[in-house]
Amino acid sequence: MQKTQGFTLVELLITIAIMAIMMALAVPSFTQMVERNQVTTTGNDMIASIMMARSTAVTREENIRLRRLSNWNTGWTVRDAANNVILRHETSHPNLLITAQGSNTSNSITYTAQGRTSPALVAGDDYFKISLGSSERCINFSTSGRPSTGDCP
Repeated sequence: MQKTQGFTLVELLITIAIMAIMMALAVPSFTQMVERNQVTTTGNDMIASIMMARSTAVTREENIRLRRLSNWNTGWTVRDAANNVILRHETSHPNLLITAQGSNTSNSITYTAQGRTSPALVAGDDYFKISLGSSERCINFSTSGRPSTGDCP
């Protein structure tokens, strides 16, 4: 007599049930990971744009401005003294929230030829908070206008 090989229906149902339980446990963690990655990516993009504005201001010896589009959530542009767009960045996630804290970051940040902001940003008072779901990241500024990421005040 020949023995048949394969799975029984009970073994297959048990395997599917175990996989369903494992997926139910993994989905919330995966969602949080995706949110953290989106916040980190947007924060890195914003830091890169700020550093570009700062270095371009020093290189060209003219004021360079980082300016929001309709609001910071939709994106920003880097513009030269003649108001020409050097860089345009649009955020990609519709639920991403970028909040400008402090009066000097509400509409734009202007870097001078010395690499400082005008008006000067106040360390601890002027910063950007980027959040999505339970994930958040802040871009803080030193008194000289240098950006860094860290904990939100």
